[in-house]
Amino acid sequence: VGVGTIMDAKEVLILANGHNKARALAHAIEGSVNHMWTISVLQMHPRGIIVCDDAATVELKVGTVNYFKDIEKANLDPTSILR
Repeated sequence: VGVGTIMDAKEVLILANGHNKARALAHAIEGSVNHMWTISVLQMHPRGIIVCDDAATVELKVGTVNYFKDIEKANLDPTSILR
């Protein structure tokens, strides 16, 4: 998928599953926006969402993982569905 396709979309959802996606996820979230990692343009998208498992976060800084887990803790709590 190209940069134009990503930026033209109303919403973008990226699923990253497993340790083999860790490098791409790190570039998408912590890296600079550049042509080598098309996913990095998601940083500029107004409605971009990344859903990933813990294995995909192994190359992220601990502070980054903790930050996102904290702001999404209601969505990560399986009992919150019952509330």
